Amino acid sequence: MALCAFALSACSIGKKCTYTQEGTKLSSYVWFYKDKPVDLDKGNCN
Repeated sequence: MALCAFALSACSIGKKCTYTQEGTKLSSYVWFYKDKPVDLDKGNCN
């Protein structure tokens, strides 16, 4: 959580997945982003 407090961009903790424009699935437990991906969601990990 301390990482989020000091990050210049927003972040998300917890397993979430998103897809690239090419359709590749990306999954991670910690996300850092300036603009949150629209489809960044734990539901995409299924």
